[in-house]
Amino acid sequence: MIIDVHAHYYPRRYLELIGRPGLPPAAAAALGGQDISERLALLDQADIDIQVLSVSQAQPYLPDPRAAAAALRLVLSGVPARFPRLKFIVPHLGGTLPFLLARISRKSADEVSGGLRTMYYDTVHGSAEALVSASRVYGPGRLLFGTDYPYCDEPQFRHHLSYLSEAGLGTGELDQVTGGTAAALLRVAGLPASWRGHVSHPVQSGWPKPVTARARNTTAKAQVMAMHAALGKMAPNRVSLLPNFAAAAGGMC
Repeated sequence: MIIDVHAHYYPRRYLELIGRPGLPPAAAAALGGQDISERLALLDQADIDIQVLSVSQAQPYLPDPRAAAAALRLVLSGVPARFPRLKFIVPHLGGTLPFLLARISRKSADEVSGGLRTMYYDTVHGSAEALVSASRVYGPGRLLFGTDYPYCDEPQFRHHLSYLSEAGLGTGELDQVTGGTAAALLRVAGLPASWRGHVSHPVQSGWPKPVTARARNTTAKAQVMAMHAALGKMAPNRVSLLPNFAAAAGGMC
């Protein structure tokens, strides 16, 4: 089972409700114009079984340096220690963290590096060398495959998956990265091999309700639930819609 943990879906009505109708920008999101059937066809071509959609104010993911800073702020504030059941997925291999963690560990207490290693990191990057570094720093069990769809073109979309095999990971480790760890984290482990995904309401799945930062998100949240219902009809067994903790977690999800 291959699970893409980093993807987006922005219905036009949703973007209008949050006041950002111009997103996603065509220059950055080459696949932003695809409809659901085209998206599913692309997933089939890449042999991706499940795509997890982040629902938030259009762009929850921060640039790489800010992702690293956000992760460090969470650890330094003691959030992972106080809430060990709260799981964080940091985008883009954690930005600069794989390259700085040894130095951070020398300049700070051991609990900082330990806290960072309790988080998960998606593989949206493209560099096998960076993936090797991240695997050694966090361990392959902390890496989750992602594509950042629609912020890529079709060759880049496929490369997000194919480059994982260039990092020297063993077969078992590669299986972990491409879906094994995500299946356990998202509570879809142990399902039959013929299972092709799952559409689930976040609350029904035992996840906390989405956290919102502004009152105007109330209307958008209702639209998100409507979007979920529509996705369930259009793409049963292929899409998992989970809450995004960007507002509470400094932009990470």
